[in-house]
Amino acid sequence: MKKIFKQNHILILFILLTLIPFYKINFGLIPLQGEDYHLQHFFWKYFLKNELLNNGTLPLWNPYNYCGTPFIANIQAGIFYPFTIIFFLFPLDKAYGLSVMLHLILGNIFMYIFLRKRGLSLSSSIFGVIIFMLFIGLWWNILLGWLPLVQSYIWIPLILHYYLRSFETKKYYKHTALVLLIQFLGGYPQIFYGTLLLISLHLVIETIIKIKHKQYNEAKNRIYIFCLTITFFLGLSAIQFLPTAEFIPLSGRGGGLTYQKATMYSPGLFVISGILISNLIPLLVILIFSKQLIKKSLSYVILSIFFLILSLGKYTPVYKFFIFTLPGLSYFRNPEVFFFILIFIIAYLTAISMDTFRESNLFKFNNAIYLMVFILQAVISFTPTFFLIRASDFYSQIEKTGEIIGTATKHSEIWERVIASSQIIPVNSTVAAGKENVLGYDPFSPKYLGEFMTHQANKPVSKVINLLGVKYIFTKSSVDSDGFQLIYDGFFNIYKYKGNTTRFYIAKKIIPQPKEKERSIQLLFKTSMEEGRAAMVEDSILSELKNKLIQKDKYGEDKIEVLEYSPNKIFLRILSASPGILVIKNNYHPGWKAEIDGKPQKVLKANYMFQGVFIESGKHIVLLKFFPNSFLAGIIITISTIILLTFLFIKERKNG
Repeated sequence: MKKIFKQNHILILFILLTLIPFYKINFGLIPLQGEDYHLQHFFWKYFLKNELLNNGTLPLWNPYNYCGTPFIANIQAGIFYPFTIIFFLFPLDKAYGLSVMLHLILGNIFMYIFLRKRGLSLSSSIFGVIIFMLFIGLWWNILLGWLPLVQSYIWIPLILHYYLRSFETKKYYKHTALVLLIQFLGGYPQIFYGTLLLISLHLVIETIIKIKHKQYNEAKNRIYIFCLTITFFLGLSAIQFLPTAEFIPLSGRGGGLTYQKATMYSPGLFVISGILISNLIPLLVILIFSKQLIKKSLSYVILSIFFLILSLGKYTPVYKFFIFTLPGLSYFRNPEVFFFILIFIIAYLTAISMDTFRESNLFKFNNAIYLMVFILQAVISFTPTFFLIRASDFYSQIEKTGEIIGTATKHSEIWERVIASSQIIPVNSTVAAGKENVLGYDPFSPKYLGEFMTHQANKPVSKVINLLGVKYIFTKSSVDSDGFQLIYDGFFNIYKYKGNTTRFYIAKKIIPQPKEKERSIQLLFKTSMEEGRAAMVEDSILSELKNKLIQKDKYGEDKIEVLEYSPNKIFLRILSASPGILVIKNNYHPGWKAEIDGKPQKVLKANYMFQGVFIESGKHIVLLKFFPNSFLAGIIITISTIILLTFLFIKERKNG
């Protein structure tokens, strides 16, 4: 232990220095929650923890908001991220602070390892760690509560460390794939995408350089290692990657975003200037030693320019070109997040420049100037972070969270849905609650629901609520309607719909769905589904069922008894007076499978976006389960890849 401290005492002291801003929360033992965590991630963790520990199931579907979304497809929930275990071991109100502390420590260590293994001096490595870990954008997101960003950001240097080592010793491609997997599971897809871009473009640049110098074998080896890394990563991540990839075409971002939406969060001049000013010293140092850097690290110089262009978004004329040429870029709307990749590169280039500065004799008091620059950058990086944390109020937020959960739990029933949308009423945030399960805003909402929302701005709120089967609205605004009862007045307003909400009904009148989405939604509102008696289906379904359905003006009594309504399963006992379509106000997804009296039955798309199942007359037991084929395939592929990797590790150890 003494030897470890002696060899790394500066790093250990620096880690403690990094944690000083958290003096206010006793190093994570008192709750730390930013607003985004308070509004989103807390509820995902609550939902996941409750289902796993109390109900013994892995929740693949979230039934409690936005008419249901595939929870397994939401990588931001961090279902399979290893350090999610912190939220199972500690109370949720303290786990966020502890998780942040752990990731800050790991980030310091990973960046230090990366720089030291590149042959840089201890002091220059610490200088690089300062730039990487005290980046004001990171701490701002910590205070906002954006946990997935922190969980993904800190793995960048370790990925690059193993990636570069794999070109020296082939076996490290497996380590690269594993760490890349952890970053992906961390839950911030844009950081992961930026890291993939970083290593991909690094490969392209370095391969071109090798070919230019006629080092063909080395160029081939780099391409081979890269392909192996990505292949094993895809195999390991299949359990999460496949359900996500399956749902993206069904989500609001299925076809990517327009240029306007993709750049809506491009940083303003204030943000840009703030980031540049806080990194003015590193940029000046890089500029002074630019000639040496081009010789030593040409690829990273090129990459820094590329990621600067990406970071500026619409403020650079070429971003529109990248949107339509870089695969996958159009799915993201936060170009400024690429600043995080840029900061990593700046930290690396600055550390190299500082070592070059120490070795040079530019000034008479070289070491003294070096020390002064070191201290000045530490102060510039540390000061805004310190005061940013100091000014934050964490305690009131956690109290408000407790109030909301208590109120929602007291009033809601397990099969009643909660929704909040800015297109129904002016809503800033969303929270959803069930009897025991609470879940927040889900960015992976189906496109059918999004399309519906955009066409109902002028409709009465109560009519929209009834169509969606919604019972509660959580909003920071007020609802001016006699149809709602205010049951909580505080940080959020919680309204309960006074009318009866129909979650299930058996439609006897079947209406053909127009091909145009606008007409379909207009028809949905116009008929109001004839007070729960009609269903709208596509022509192909109508022609398939026309001989089975009996169109009547008068109907017998239908009864629907809910036996179970859980994230992965809906269990109903039904008495149907005549054949019809059982409509379930749950978003359509191909992962839902149905059984009637133990026999498989096709799940249809009804009322533009919901689920439907054909029902014969009489008594029936209906079971719907959510277990998408993508998840099953993902389990098989991931387990197979783990077995193969284990075999390769054992084989390598035996061979020495």
